[in-house]
Amino acid sequence: MQEDFDKQPIYRQIELRVKNYISSKQLPKHAKLPSENQLSAEYGVSVGTVRKALDNLIAEMVIYRRHGKGTFVAPRTRKKKVLFVPNRESIKDTSRDDYFDFFLGALSETNRLNLPCEPIIVESHDFLKSLDDLELLYPGLGGVVFFRGMQNCLDAEQTLRKAGIPFMYYGPNIYGKTTERFSTFFHDESSIAAMAADYFKKKNYTKIAGIITSDITSKRSKLFQQAAQLYNLSYKPFTLKKHLENEFKATFQQEIAGNYDTLFCLTDETAIFVIQLLERELGVKIPDDIAVMGVDNIPMAEMLRPSLTSIAIDNYNNGRFCLKRFGKYLEDKQIFTEYCDLRLIERNST
Repeated sequence: MQEDFDKQPIYRQIELRVKNYISSKQLPKHAKLPSENQLSAEYGVSVGTVRKALDNLIAEMVIYRRHGKGTFVAPRTRKKKVLFVPNRESIKDTSRDDYFDFFLGALSETNRLNLPCEPIIVESHDFLKSLDDLELLYPGLGGVVFFRGMQNCLDAEQTLRKAGIPFMYYGPNIYGKTTERFSTFFHDESSIAAMAADYFKKKNYTKIAGIITSDITSKRSKLFQQAAQLYNLSYKPFTLKKHLENEFKATFQQEIAGNYDTLFCLTDETAIFVIQLLERELGVKIPDDIAVMGVDNIPMAEMLRPSLTSIAIDNYNNGRFCLKRFGKYLEDKQIFTEYCDLRLIERNST
């Protein structure tokens, strides 16, 4: 056990030591803990390392902090902890708001309904490195929710099953029969494709260019290709390295400009990049010269000028539903498949 402990990152070791300190001294709720400087001296590590460990324990609701007063033992809770694993390797690499909307929705539902489980943010690289010690690191662990990032889910599947830790996946339904093995909450990519095609048809946008920047958008594009045929729309996808400005400008000027009615960018992140680049650097007027549409409806979509038409995947409400449904799953152990609601929000870019 000591060998396993020593293999953990230093800040993880500090977390476990603080937990043991609370437990061994049987500290009551609201008992004050030693200061960060005291813990730093006690454990022979930097204050920054101590602070990271304490921040993680605050996220787990083991302790809480009061500005100017110190850090204290949190009230005991019997709620099971559900780890929310993002699709990016590190939280700091998450450039979109959808994961945090999802987590906040889950947290809101926990408080609103006083659910028997509560969400905890983890870094996916920390999670994958610590698979064999999850129950040691997260006492009272109830399960794991994977936010998109199917590969993370598959990498962890065998270990979680062996340990008897329930888990589920939230994201696009583009992985075939693989996902029949575990509980899922999907945004239906076929419905997204049909919704977009129907909208373009009604707007009389018959020539559509797709912008592919990732594996998921490639699969989304293939489904839209099928929907476009059903609606008698002309569709051509263009695969570009993500946010490579010169490549996109050349492709637009040589192949897209004047030949298409609209750009279907397949994610809001790409659509926002495209709109800013076209208007600021190429003098293209949106939507007068060409319309632009995205998928996700992240907060920036509405703040952009012109604001972005998008198919909304409401991650906040999906996070609420996921935790509520996962709580039921913890009780009945019945694998489930659910689909989230989708809606198209028309704004000024089309």
